[in-house]
Amino acid sequence: MPNMQASRRKTVVRRRAVSKNAAAQCSPSKVYCCNGYRREADAEQVAGEDLNMTESTVGERTRHRWYARPVFFVSDVKGALRFYIDKLGFEKKWHEGDGTGGVCQVDRWGCEIILCEDAARPDRGRLFVELTRDGLEELCREISERSVPTQKMWWGYDVIRIADPDGNELLFPTEFPGAVNT
Repeated sequence: MPNMQASRRKTVVRRRAVSKNAAAQCSPSKVYCCNGYRREADAEQVAGEDLNMTESTVGERTRHRWYARPVFFVSDVKGALRFYIDKLGFEKKWHEGDGTGGVCQVDRWGCEIILCEDAARPDRGRLFVELTRDGLEELCREISERSVPTQKMWWGYDVIRIADPDGNELLFPTEFPGAVNT
């Protein structure tokens, strides 16, 4: 079989070691996962197998799309909505309780933020938003027209910092090393 694998030019990856004790605890004929690999096996078969050097093709991996949105805690969700919509140009995507609840989501150009009203949480969030050169120029024009306070600072790059009324921060890098103006 090694020749067949070589002829198909399959990319081979090594699984991480799994203790035989953990593998032996699997029930017979149960599916178990090992670093993204699905496998069905008897517990006895798995317990006797050397899982330290087993090979598998990349194609067997289960792949998933991760969709993430930050949650910014705010003291007043309606006030936060006014800031994100009126000052930063976001659109409200949804709002629990038919618009009366304490959790909602805003969106602009695919940048989605969940706002959650919880006055008891004093912590703040920070979101790093990278734009194209043209997108940053447009944002700068808009925030200047709307008198949005900004601050220039360093955070691994030169950035423009915009803080919402609760101190949650949006950081926009102003350096474009090697980037094409798009």
